[in-house]
Amino acid sequence: MKHAIVLAAGLGTRLGEITKTTPKCLLPIAGVPMLKSVIERLIATGVTEIVINTHYLAEQVEVFVSGLSYHGVKIHLSKESQLLGTGGGIKQAVTYFSDLKDFFVYNADIHTDLDLNLLVKSQTQNDSLVSIACQRVYAPRHLIFDNSDLLIGWGNDDAGSMKIVRESSEQKKGHYLCVQLISPKILKYFDAFQGEFSLFEPYLIASQDQQAIRAVWYNQILWHDIGTPQQLAAARVQS
Repeated sequence: MKHAIVLAAGLGTRLGEITKTTPKCLLPIAGVPMLKSVIERLIATGVTEIVINTHYLAEQVEVFVSGLSYHGVKIHLSKESQLLGTGGGIKQAVTYFSDLKDFFVYNADIHTDLDLNLLVKSQTQNDSLVSIACQRVYAPRHLIFDNSDLLIGWGNDDAGSMKIVRESSEQKKGHYLCVQLISPKILKYFDAFQGEFSLFEPYLIASQDQQAIRAVWYNQILWHDIGTPQQLAAARVQS
């Protein structure tokens, strides 16, 4: 896969004082800014064109990216004057690609060693529209898949809410690892949405339309969401 979108527009409000002057994506793990680590992981997998969405403290991200140089790699910035969410952010970001092929989506605030090639393998073998990195561990906010690992809904235990768009004899709950591989064929389902929206809204419409939005299961990986001071500290200890 030669294309990727890195989602880096978030406010980082749960990190409190830590992100008052520094965007979350530029916080260092083992001395390296998160965004740089993500970019270099994608490049190591063969990515040659990257779009990074920005919003909060966008100027700092722009200055940081302007100081990066990787041979044969194009990096674009997709600035959001208002936050567009994961779905709206992707919808805007794809317009920066020189051509449209399958692309990774990777959250900039995730520190992980998961093998991106497993997503590529699954996408190719199963002809899926989306391959979503997941783990079979408990998470209050989770995705729900059927016995063929196809997305059929989501749940939020904290809010006591659930949405199922297709019935299944078996339901598997998956913790979304904030990395996925997307075929541009899914983008037609984004057309019904404007402004800020979650990418899982068009995904569930596609699922109702019998389209393959598939989980790729990972085990025994390093994975940290640095959304809180405690999570950031844990990621730094284990890196």
